[in-house]
Amino acid sequence: MRKRMKIISVIVCMLFVCGAALSGCQFIERDDKKDYRQIVATIHSVDDKKEAGFSSGERHIYKFDLLNQLSQQLQGRAPTEDATNAVLQSLIDRELLYIEIERMLHEGTLVWRDGKEDSFIDGEPDFTDINKLKKMRYDSIDQELKNLQRSILFDYDKAASDGEGQESNPAPSFPVRDPEVNEEDIPEEEWAPELARIPGAVGGFDKISLETEALSRFADNVIRIVEDGVKPYDKAELEAARKDFNEKILNKQFTELYKGLWDAYPITFLIGDGTLRQVQMELLQSYLVKKENITVSDAEVEKMYKSELETQMLNFSDASAYASSVSGSDLVLYRPNADYFYVKHILIPFNDAQTAKLNAYKARQPAPTQAQTIEYRDRLVKEIVAYPHPVGFEDYSSPTSADAIFNEVKAAVSKASAVIKDAERRFDDFIYLYNTDPGIFNYPSGYAVKKVLGQFEQATYMKEFEDGARDLWKNYRPGQMLDYYVVTDYGVHIMYYASDTEKNSVKQVGDYETPGEYTKIFDVYEKRIRSTKEGAAYGKWEQRTLNEYTQKDNYVKKYDNRIKSIWK
Repeated sequence: MRKRMKIISVIVCMLFVCGAALSGCQFIERDDKKDYRQIVATIHSVDDKKEAGFSSGERHIYKFDLLNQLSQQLQGRAPTEDATNAVLQSLIDRELLYIEIERMLHEGTLVWRDGKEDSFIDGEPDFTDINKLKKMRYDSIDQELKNLQRSILFDYDKAASDGEGQESNPAPSFPVRDPEVNEEDIPEEEWAPELARIPGAVGGFDKISLETEALSRFADNVIRIVEDGVKPYDKAELEAARKDFNEKILNKQFTELYKGLWDAYPITFLIGDGTLRQVQMELLQSYLVKKENITVSDAEVEKMYKSELETQMLNFSDASAYASSVSGSDLVLYRPNADYFYVKHILIPFNDAQTAKLNAYKARQPAPTQAQTIEYRDRLVKEIVAYPHPVGFEDYSSPTSADAIFNEVKAAVSKASAVIKDAERRFDDFIYLYNTDPGIFNYPSGYAVKKVLGQFEQATYMKEFEDGARDLWKNYRPGQMLDYYVVTDYGVHIMYYASDTEKNSVKQVGDYETPGEYTKIFDVYEKRIRSTKEGAAYGKWEQRTLNEYTQKDNYVKKYDNRIKSIWK
């Protein structure tokens, strides 16, 4: 396959300068903490005289906030005066915008849907926004719990190392199918974590022990991170949380502990602002869409479609331009030739230890023959232990093998192969359940493979993958799987013939993007136009809001000497 990409886990807590996660490292040298805690800007309380009772309270931007944002933007380059001031202003602007959102919530312009009386629809409570907040926080919590489970398994010699006594990478997260969009003005019922998601709630002794030990460590870690962090915290709140966590762990009340985590003080302190603000911003954007009456007409979609089609028909007269486009993830409307077909696959990878074994075998002297290397690699396949990831994280309680996965997928897709729509949807189900190649999730049609390579053309993918793909094209039909899996240095590839192409074919605006019939071409362009309009509406609101705060009282105080120390 194309260049292998490492999957980086989501960090649960705020980003520290040393890049630590909750299971983590020594955060910041004690001598530096005082410097990081310096306030570089203060935003005085915004008190709205029109709306009695609204007060934003004084807000601070710490040097840590500024340094953290600078490090992300400059990618290791030394900060300059201009860059430092620009980043600080963006942090101030962001704070002012969220103050305005809070004011709009206070006055009722925005309605926070949390099931309370003011968020009822037709007499029914609506929990849409609080549900989003809960899910977002639990996604972060669950990611770190999976990392801790891996760490525990490693401690007890039940997980593979990298071959040099080093622990494997943090638990990867995988895409999850987008949920169906809630219809407008239909209340959403209150959400709670599913039973299978709750650590220690279901399963055998080993699974329960692993999950509850990880949860116990997590509870201890979040308390420690708040204490060791660089921002002032409420000591009484933290002690109350510590006492609550310890009592629940002592009494083995793990379900109650987990269910209360999303709004426990250490979690709200570490990730609360970011998650809450993201949901509030989505709420604001929905409000602006309605306020600005943003709509997309059929004529606008048709215009974009025709423009895109004309552009492709013009550009694709150049074979290299077409080859570049068809190999990417863009929506291709026009096909000047039938040189390509599409395949999807499920990658069941070798782990780091198995990859190290394979590399060591290939480096032996005298060098093994290609046949010997293939035979050795095939034997390594039997050592692969794979895990499903039904909710985006690997389920370590359900280990399986590459052979078992292949047999499961083959049986299901074969049963559905009479109807290509059903076959693609079934194979896609297994992509989301088992696949570890991040690239395939970005290619709705699958990977494009050239049917016949020209004299001077090089393969795009690894030889074994391309050989398997061309076997599909020659001997199978779209909607079918290879009767065997393909093995490369990356691992096992379960391959599916997604679609073929026809010369001079054109996708019409009412056609579906893929045989699985998920999305029509019309919907793709409608979404693009709508997104552009929504972005413009938000940009207009943002500029107006910042102008209003600039023209009002002087809300912002900057501490120049503390700022200068960053770039001088």
